[in-house]
Amino acid sequence: MALPSGPAALRHTLLLLPALLSSGGPGTPRLAWYLDGQLQ
Repeated sequence: MALPSGPAALRHTLLLLPALLSSGGPGTPRLAWYLDGQLQ
């Protein structure tokens, strides 16, 4: 899942974050893994 870095990726993450956290499902670790990859 290659997303553009910068504001676009940040906005995309902010849109997904509430849904993933509210679900508390398998998407949450994936989000952490994605963010870890983006921050490095």
